[in-house]
Amino acid sequence: MRAPHAVLVAIAVALPGCLYEQPVAPGAAEALDARLLGAWKCVNPESEKAETLTISEGPDHRYRTEFDEGDGAPAVFFAYTVTFASERIVNAQEVVDGEPRKWTLARYSLPAPNVLRLEAADHDAFEKTTTAEQREKVLAAGLKSGQLFGDFCVCIRAAKK
Repeated sequence: MRAPHAVLVAIAVALPGCLYEQPVAPGAAEALDARLLGAWKCVNPESEKAETLTISEGPDHRYRTEFDEGDGAPAVFFAYTVTFASERIVNAQEVVDGEPRKWTLARYSLPAPNVLRLEAADHDAFEKTTTAEQREKVLAAGLKSGQLFGDFCVCIRAAKK
């Protein structure tokens, strides 16, 4: 992945590492949250410049997300949400040259109608997991402790589609 696109979102999202061959959070894709669709201007503590995040509707309750720094090809992810332990979690898969790659984990909140907060999972917590069952246990424990996700970026709506 391109720096600073080390993790998603996407949502994605440009997240700190796409690590898994399969989605991390179990469950079927839930209905799209229409409030996310559109273009957003995002900043994160790792970069001095704003990125454009474009979220559009994909097939099968999936989001198509693009992070664009304006200096090359955007980082593309397909993502979907599931509810796990009463939390809305985002499974995001990086796409490079049209080919699906590995998965990462994120979550989002909308503290105001035009403000999007993206959080990335601490992938170190999953470092020793080798099975989906082990990842689920780490996910459940991390959500319970409140220590699994950390700030990735904050976005302001640029244009609603």
